[in-house]
Amino acid sequence: YMCPATNQCTIDRNRRKSCQACRLRKCYEVGMMKGGVRKDRGRVLQRDKRQTGVSDREKTGKGLEHKVAPHHDKRRRSSALGGARSSVTSLPSDQVLLLLQGAEPPILCSRQKLSRPYTEVTMMTLLTSMADKELVHMIAWAKKLPGFLQLSLHDQVLLL
Repeated sequence: YMCPATNQCTIDRNRRKSCQACRLRKCYEVGMMKGGVRKDRGRVLQRDKRQTGVSDREKTGKGLEHKVAPHHDKRRRSSALGGARSSVTSLPSDQVLLLLQGAEPPILCSRQKLSRPYTEVTMMTLLTSMADKELVHMIAWAKKLPGFLQLSLHDQVLLL
């Protein structure tokens, strides 16, 4: 991998996918072995495939169907939504309200002094930091909603 910048990219939990080269370098710095490919993973998959009796043709067909039209399969979507609906509708309305109140995210503020003038750079830094925190809180909030985790990942992302 080649770093498009200066090989000094910040790699943390939020920005780990921004630069593959710097992420790999950081992995090596913390002790990852360069020949760290696990040989046993391929064998486990082959053994599991033989045990379940799934042929390559069946597996490829399902994979293509999923890749070609993941959101056009109405039967799959309706069953996923039906499962989410049944878990929510089975709860009494008071309990649903309590769950929603408990899921409410905290109110964010900048915690910056308002008396000093903002430059464009400090304002953008402040806004991106707040947007990052808001996104993390929004995802945590959505996960607490009744029925949200029963939806497919695709539907969860669309709703967020």
